Amino acid sequence: MERIELTPWFYYDIYNNGKRTIHIPSPELKKVQRLILRKYFKPYWHSQGVKETASVHCNKKWLMKLDIKDFFNSITEEQIKDIIKRYVFAEYNPIIADPHDRRISDVEQIFSICTINGNLPTGAPTSPYIANLLLAEFDVHMEEYCRTYDVYYSRYMDDLFFSTYGPQYLLSLVELEVLRRFKEMGFGVNVDKIKYISSNKRQQVLGLGVNNKKPVLTKEDKRKYRAYFYNLISPVQFNKIKNYKEHEKELLGHIAYIKSVDDEFFVRITFYIFNLLVRFNIQRKPCFKKLMKSIEYNKGN
Repeated sequence: MERIELTPWFYYDIYNNGKRTIHIPSPELKKVQRLILRKYFKPYWHSQGVKETASVHCNKKWLMKLDIKDFFNSITEEQIKDIIKRYVFAEYNPIIADPHDRRISDVEQIFSICTINGNLPTGAPTSPYIANLLLAEFDVHMEEYCRTYDVYYSRYMDDLFFSTYGPQYLLSLVELEVLRRFKEMGFGVNVDKIKYISSNKRQQVLGLGVNNKKPVLTKEDKRKYRAYFYNLISPVQFNKIKNYKEHEKELLGHIAYIKSVDDEFFVRITFYIFNLLVRFNIQRKPCFKKLMKSIEYNKGN
C-alpha cells in the first residue's frame, strides 16, 4: 500500500491488485467529497442498478456489449472542470466571466478535492457521478439514435449494452455511431472486447442472464453461492467461528445483492441457508444474529 498526501488530513491510500489501482480517500477527505456529492452532483444523476440495466435487454434477438477504454483516466481536466462549472455554478458562463470572479477559485478548489494529478480517482465517491454527468448528453443522444433503429440501450458506468429484436446489422450501425461520438469526446473503446451475441447463445448483462423475460443469476453463479454459503456456515457446528466472522460482512453483502437482482433465487437461497442452520442445529449461535435477521423476513413469508 502507498499513500498520497494532499494535506495532513486529506490523503489517499493506494491499493493495486494487479488489475487496477484503487484510491481510498481518508475519512476527512471522503466526508468533504460526500458533502460536495450530496449538494451538487447527486440531485442531477440517478443511476440505474444492475437489474434495471439488464432488464432493458431481456428476450432480444441480438445483444451487443462494449466498454470504454481506461474510462476515468480518459476524462480530461477540462471536462471535469466543465462539469463542476455546470452543476456547481449553474449560472456560470465562461465566455463573459470576470477573471476575478471568486467562483473560478472555487472551481479549482473543488477540482483539487475530487481529483489526483488531474484525474478522477477510483474509490472517491464523487468520481462515478462526475463521469456519469459527463456522459449524460451522450446517453440522451444514443437513446434517440437507437430509437430510430428499434435498438435498446443502457449503460452502467463504462459498460454499454445494445439489443434488438431485429437483424444484427442494426447493432453494427449503432456501433459506428458510438465510435464516432466517443472519438469526438476523446474516449476509446476496447475494440477487441466488442461482442455480438445471438439469442441462441447465452446472453449476459453485468453477470445476469437475459435470454428470458426477466434477468436472473446464471446457473454457475447459483451453484457458486450455494457452495460459498455452505463452506462458510457449516464449520461453525464444530465451533470454528473465526473464519465466518471474518467474512460475515461479505456474506451479508452477497445476500443483499442476490435480493436486489433475482427475487426467485433469493427466496430459495434464504430457505437453503435457514435449513442449513437448522440441520446443523446452529441457528441460535450468537454469531448468526445478523444473518438470521437478514433472512428472517423471507422465512416468515
